[in-house]
Amino acid sequence: MSEWWADIESLVFNIVKTRANKVLKTKYPKIFWTSQIQTITESQFPCVYIHMIDSYEIGEDLERLTINGVNVTMQVEAYVNTDQVDANSIMAELVAQLKRLRFNISGLPTYTSNGNVFRGVVRARRIIAAQDNIDQAP
Repeated sequence: MSEWWADIESLVFNIVKTRANKVLKTKYPKIFWTSQIQTITESQFPCVYIHMIDSYEIGEDLERLTINGVNVTMQVEAYVNTDQVDANSIMAELVAQLKRLRFNISGLPTYTSNGNVFRGVVRARRIIAAQDNIDQAP
Protein backbone atom coordinates (compact mmCIF):
# COMPACT_ATOMS: atom_id res chain seq x y z
CA MET A 1 0.00 0.00 0.00
CA SER A 2 1.26 3.42 -0.95
CA GLU A 3 1.69 6.19 1.59
CA TRP A 4 -0.72 9.11 1.09
CA TRP A 5 2.10 11.60 0.54
CA ALA A 6 3.61 9.53 -2.27
CA ASP A 7 0.47 10.12 -4.33
CA ILE A 8 0.35 13.93 -4.05
CA GLU A 9 2.02 14.65 -7.39
CA SER A 10 -0.19 12.28 -9.38
CA LEU A 11 -3.32 13.41 -7.53
CA VAL A 12 -2.70 17.10 -8.26
CA PHE A 13 -1.70 16.28 -11.84
CA ASN A 14 -4.88 14.28 -12.48
CA ILE A 15 -7.20 16.87 -10.93
CA VAL A 16 -5.64 19.82 -12.78
CA LYS A 17 -5.49 17.90 -16.06
CA THR A 18 -9.10 16.71 -15.87
CA ARG A 19 -10.52 20.11 -14.93
CA ALA A 20 -8.36 22.24 -17.23
CA ASN A 21 -8.74 19.87 -20.15
CA LYS A 22 -12.50 20.50 -20.17
CA VAL A 23 -11.78 24.16 -20.90
CA LEU A 24 -8.64 23.88 -23.05
CA LYS A 25 -9.59 20.93 -25.28
CA THR A 26 -11.88 23.09 -27.44
CA LYS A 27 -9.16 25.54 -28.46
CA TYR A 28 -6.26 23.07 -28.14
CA PRO A 29 -7.63 19.63 -29.14
CA LYS A 30 -4.18 18.02 -29.29
CA ILE A 31 -2.90 19.33 -25.94
CA PHE A 32 -0.43 16.88 -24.41
CA TRP A 33 -0.22 16.41 -20.62
CA THR A 34 2.68 14.89 -18.73
CA SER A 35 4.21 14.62 -15.28
CA GLN A 36 7.37 13.02 -16.65
CA ILE A 37 10.34 15.09 -17.77
CA GLN A 38 11.03 12.88 -20.79
CA THR A 39 8.02 10.92 -21.95
CA ILE A 40 8.07 11.56 -25.68
CA THR A 41 10.72 11.33 -28.34
CA GLU A 42 9.25 14.05 -30.57
CA SER A 43 7.89 17.35 -29.33
CA GLN A 44 4.12 17.64 -29.10
CA PHE A 45 2.48 21.04 -28.82
CA PRO A 46 0.90 22.43 -26.86
CA CYS A 47 2.34 20.53 -23.91
CA VAL A 48 1.62 20.91 -20.19
CA TYR A 49 4.16 19.55 -17.71
CA ILE A 50 3.07 19.38 -14.07
CA HIS A 51 5.44 18.15 -11.38
CA MET A 52 6.18 18.46 -7.68
CA ILE A 53 9.40 20.14 -6.55
CA ASP A 54 11.04 21.31 -3.31
CA SER A 55 8.33 19.85 -1.06
CA TYR A 56 8.96 18.92 2.55
CA GLU A 57 7.41 17.40 5.66
CA ILE A 58 5.74 19.62 8.24
CA GLY A 59 3.72 19.06 11.42
CA GLU A 60 5.85 16.35 12.98
CA ASP A 61 4.50 14.66 16.08
CA LEU A 62 6.66 13.59 19.03
CA GLU A 63 7.12 10.03 17.77
CA ARG A 64 8.05 11.14 14.23
CA LEU A 65 6.84 7.81 12.85
CA THR A 66 4.44 9.19 10.26
CA ILE A 67 4.22 12.09 7.85
CA ASN A 68 1.34 14.26 9.01
CA GLY A 69 1.63 17.06 6.49
CA VAL A 70 3.59 18.19 3.46
CA ASN A 71 4.35 21.71 2.28
CA VAL A 72 3.84 21.02 -1.40
CA THR A 73 5.30 23.04 -4.27
CA MET A 74 4.02 22.27 -7.73
CA GLN A 75 5.67 23.61 -10.87
CA VAL A 76 3.44 23.89 -13.90
CA GLU A 77 4.87 24.55 -17.36
CA ALA A 78 3.16 25.12 -20.69
CA TYR A 79 4.98 24.86 -24.00
CA VAL A 80 3.55 26.14 -27.29
CA ASN A 81 5.02 26.52 -30.75
CA THR A 82 2.66 29.31 -31.80
CA ASP A 83 2.92 32.51 -29.74
CA GLN A 84 2.96 33.90 -26.23
CA VAL A 85 -0.77 34.59 -26.39
CA ASP A 86 -1.43 30.84 -26.49
CA ALA A 87 1.05 30.21 -23.67
CA ASN A 88 -0.66 32.90 -21.60
CA SER A 89 -4.12 31.49 -22.33
CA ILE A 90 -3.10 28.00 -21.21
CA MET A 91 -1.27 29.31 -18.14
CA ALA A 92 -4.31 31.37 -17.08
CA GLU A 93 -6.45 28.23 -17.01
CA LEU A 94 -3.79 26.24 -15.14
CA VAL A 95 -3.48 28.96 -12.51
CA ALA A 96 -7.27 29.05 -12.15
CA GLN A 97 -7.32 25.31 -11.48
CA LEU A 98 -4.49 25.54 -8.94
CA LYS A 99 -6.39 28.31 -7.15
CA ARG A 100 -9.49 26.09 -7.04
CA LEU A 101 -7.33 23.55 -5.21
CA ARG A 102 -6.38 26.30 -2.74
CA PHE A 103 -2.77 26.65 -3.86
CA ASN A 104 -0.96 29.93 -3.28
CA ILE A 105 0.66 31.17 -6.48
CA SER A 106 4.25 32.08 -5.67
CA GLY A 107 4.99 34.46 -8.50
CA LEU A 108 2.72 34.91 -11.49
CA PRO A 109 3.64 33.00 -14.65
CA THR A 110 6.88 33.91 -16.35
CA TYR A 111 7.57 33.39 -20.04
CA THR A 112 10.63 32.57 -22.08
CA SER A 113 11.16 31.80 -25.75
CA ASN A 114 13.90 30.24 -27.81
CA GLY A 115 12.42 31.71 -30.97
CA ASN A 116 10.32 28.68 -31.88
CA VAL A 117 8.82 27.60 -28.57
CA PHE A 118 7.23 29.70 -25.85
CA ARG A 119 7.38 28.40 -22.29
CA GLY A 120 5.22 29.59 -19.42
CA VAL A 121 6.12 28.59 -15.85
CA VAL A 122 4.37 29.04 -12.53
CA ARG A 123 4.96 27.63 -9.06
CA ALA A 124 2.22 27.07 -6.53
CA ARG A 125 2.42 26.12 -2.85
CA ARG A 126 0.01 24.63 -0.39
CA ILE A 127 0.08 22.58 2.80
CA ILE A 128 -1.58 19.20 2.40
CA ALA A 129 -2.30 17.20 5.55
CA ALA A 130 -2.72 13.44 5.85
CA GLN A 131 -6.51 13.71 6.10
CA ASP A 132 -7.05 16.35 3.40
CA ASN A 133 -9.32 15.51 0.50
CA ILE A 134 -8.06 17.95 -2.10
CA ASP A 135 -10.05 16.18 -4.81
CA GLN A 136 -13.18 17.47 -3.05
CA ALA A 137 -12.25 21.11 -3.70
CA PRO A 138 -14.86 23.02 -5.70
